[in-house]
Amino acid sequence: VSLDTLAEQAAASRDAGQKAATDLSELLAELAVTRDREREQTQALNALRAKWQQALGTQVSTEALQQAALGKVSGKVTQWLKAQSLDLKPRVAQQLRVDRGWERAVETVLGAYLEAVCVDGLDGVAEVLGTFDGGYLAVVTVGESSGSVPDTASLQAKVQGTSVLGSVLSSVFTAETLGEALARRRRLTAGQSVVTRDGVWLGPDWLRLSRDKDPHTGVIEREESLREIRLQVTQLADEVKESEHRLELTRERVREHEDRRDRFQTDVNRLHREHVDRRAALDAAAARTADAARRLSQLETGLADVRAELERTETDLRAARGRMET
Repeated sequence: VSLDTLAEQAAASRDAGQKAATDLSELLAELAVTRDREREQTQALNALRAKWQQALGTQVSTEALQQAALGKVSGKVTQWLKAQSLDLKPRVAQQLRVDRGWERAVETVLGAYLEAVCVDGLDGVAEVLGTFDGGYLAVVTVGESSGSVPDTASLQAKVQGTSVLGSVLSSVFTAETLGEALARRRRLTAGQSVVTRDGVWLGPDWLRLSRDKDPHTGVIEREESLREIRLQVTQLADEVKESEHRLELTRERVREHEDRRDRFQTDVNRLHREHVDRRAALDAAAARTADAARRLSQLETGLADVRAELERTETDLRAARGRMET
């Protein structure tokens, strides 16, 4: 193989090695960035999971408190409802969506009805009342809100969504202050009443106010909080799932980069050895060529000396012949 060919091969292996080293360097930089992203996503996922678990804990504790307030704890009434397949039916407080600030007024008016069981009709329940042998039971019918618009001055106008106990709420008017309630009381007819925002309830000839601790106090607001908490838990669960998916994609990317790094490193090592071998072959061939050139030069020098000696010898012979002939 000629020196030019060996030189070209050595240069080609050198260039290939340099390119492979550059590719490896770029890949290592990208791998470092991807690993940083993986660490950031892992930290974010852990924080998100902690937030989700906290929300779940809040949901569980709030639901337990609400269950107790709505009479859903274990007992004779609960057992009877379960026997009648009514234990999973919603309670009134769970069906109400009350305008903010009017929760106490609704709780004052409905009282124990807040834990009443909501059913589609009373006839089916009436048929099994004979088996109810103890405790407090309240059952109400529930349906979609009717097309008629309630009196804007009534408490029913403060309740949105499903129609529950409209016969009770529609006969109760609202007042921002006690003074307004007292003025409205003079115009009340039989069966009508008026309640203030903070829960003072008046009829034509009566007034009711309670500031004692009542298990029903706060159940409407708590139910609204539960809706928000459940929504938050659901959203956080979706965010956790999406974050887990993103992290898995990043980890897969890291694994791919690590596999490529190993292949690139193998190529760099192989090309380096190949370049070293080819360079060694080139250097050895160059050394042999130089040695051959040196020996050739020595031979040529010796040959020139021999030729010069021959020429001197021939000259001496010719001179000797000339002397002999004379």
